[in-house]
Amino acid sequence: FAGAATNVTPETLAEQQPSNINEALKRVPGVTIINDDANAHHGGVSVRGSPARRSRKVLVMEDGHANNLALWLDPSVHYYGPVERFESIEVIRGTVITQGPNNNFGVVNARNLSPFGPAETVVSTAIGFTKTERGSYNDELEVECDAGPTNCEVEEEGETTSKKDRTDLSYRWHVHTRQNSDNVGIVASYTGANVQGAWDTEQLRFNDFYGAIGWKGSSSDLVVSSSYARQKDNYDEQNFLGEVELPTGDEAEAEDIAEQVAGFAESQFKLLKHCKTCYAPAAGLNTYNGEIWRGQIVHNAYVDDDTTITSRVYAQYHRRDRYQLNTFESEPDGEVGAGAFFGDPDPVTGESEVFFGENSMFGRLRTFRHVGAEVRAEWANRTFMGYKQDIQAGIRYEYQDMTNRNFIGAEGEILRDGDEAGATIFDRELNSNAVSAFLQTNISVAQDFNVVPGIRFEWYRAGRINRVIAREESEAGGAEGEDCAPFDPDVPPEDAECLSVDGIDLDPDRRNEDYSNFHALPGVSFAYTGFNRTTIFGGYHRGMSTGVLRNEDFPVDDEIGNNFSLGLRTTAIKGLDFEAVGFYQLLSDYQFGASFSDTSDRSFGRADEVEI
Repeated sequence: FAGAATNVTPETLAEQQPSNINEALKRVPGVTIINDDANAHHGGVSVRGSPARRSRKVLVMEDGHANNLALWLDPSVHYYGPVERFESIEVIRGTVITQGPNNNFGVVNARNLSPFGPAETVVSTAIGFTKTERGSYNDELEVECDAGPTNCEVEEEGETTSKKDRTDLSYRWHVHTRQNSDNVGIVASYTGANVQGAWDTEQLRFNDFYGAIGWKGSSSDLVVSSSYARQKDNYDEQNFLGEVELPTGDEAEAEDIAEQVAGFAESQFKLLKHCKTCYAPAAGLNTYNGEIWRGQIVHNAYVDDDTTITSRVYAQYHRRDRYQLNTFESEPDGEVGAGAFFGDPDPVTGESEVFFGENSMFGRLRTFRHVGAEVRAEWANRTFMGYKQDIQAGIRYEYQDMTNRNFIGAEGEILRDGDEAGATIFDRELNSNAVSAFLQTNISVAQDFNVVPGIRFEWYRAGRINRVIAREESEAGGAEGEDCAPFDPDVPPEDAECLSVDGIDLDPDRRNEDYSNFHALPGVSFAYTGFNRTTIFGGYHRGMSTGVLRNEDFPVDDEIGNNFSLGLRTTAIKGLDFEAVGFYQLLSDYQFGASFSDTSDRSFGRADEVEI
């Protein structure tokens, strides 16, 4: 293979018994894992230095069907199936022509249980116990750092009202069966879990169903597969808050500030450990709810011994709704307060600002859909200009859309799955049409030397409808004064406190907007196998990574990379598999999530140029 590639085989999976796909990828060279949740559903895969957050810069697939929510609009990964229904995982790094976009760094493709495999029925389960602390803390922490992360002092403003040990039960179960009769095979799989997360506020639950039926003839085969999954998690992404004295003025270097922030976080963690409720009693109200339908039909036609044509149609629906407190200390009691601001017909005050009580919750509702069709062909063992070649080509069309609405509930109201009523502070719909094509050939230049030139084409048009727009998707900030009086009637109006969202535009000037981009992405790689059980490989390709377009100003420049690699792998020494690769990447218009922003990863920036 003219590049760096790893196949996590069925034998490896059986030996290692990973609890999720991230765990299965830990031993793959060039891959780094940063788990976002205990079930590893929310991405977290980094390849060759790409940001692990949501696996946004990696093409993540099941059976060649992308798991990224909407590759051209928001390439985040929010659900990867349970590892129990996968029988192998392929990871390709380096020169990638046949797959894209998001091919600057690498491709991960998990293969579901094939209906053409051996007949079997498997039942498995696991159980575990996690000891956590539960409690509540009735005021803020103040942290003062003199210098460095080891010189921070924590002042406890207030007192701990309760703190006690608790043992939580975690369990997981799986069953699948694969049966066949003559040339027909079926697979049916079910996996479920109820798992204690890393924080005392987290309980992660999912149910996953997968089924496939296959027919194999003498000159073709056909597989129809579908999956449905449901997530209902107590899960949040809010961090410990508090007051920390940071260096200010001209001498406040970024490195010093980062060091103080690290010291602040470490000091808080030493005090609170995994007990979020020791600081924010109501943090357990934050929830994530996902619902995923996926399906595809794949047909392989074997025209002759050297010619294969593969056709597929596929579709996905993914709803992911999150409900969270606007402030970490909030304690909604389930009742709408008498002075609830959102009882008024017009919740927006001023020109672009909305005010609401501190005990209100925030809903982020997103739904993603895509449908596509693809045809690929391979002509093997062809001779051209005296060289034997294997030629591959393909073309794909895909339509995607997403809806993205944020709203705020009433003061004291607890928002749960399915709730949609509230003040809309962000409402935007996006869609895209995309055509992708590729052509490459594997040329046998000599007996032990292959060269693989190719080119990939990517064209897409992205559009959006802007209904209500707010700065950075409407994260709340503190406010005080007369505008907050309806929420804080027990204090003078000038001293009242509440929360606000600013930068709201209820009637955007650019209500409808779109743009289109086209890229030709060439590449070439090689493999030399003249040494005993050893391959020397390398290559160059021009790749493309898509961006999160939720808050980007149209039009958008795509992230384009010039990617080089040179490596060696060998099994020449019995019992030892060895691989080493050097790589260099130069990427332009690189999108990244801001590390120290008030809006978490929903604040994105662009770097003109990035070297890795």
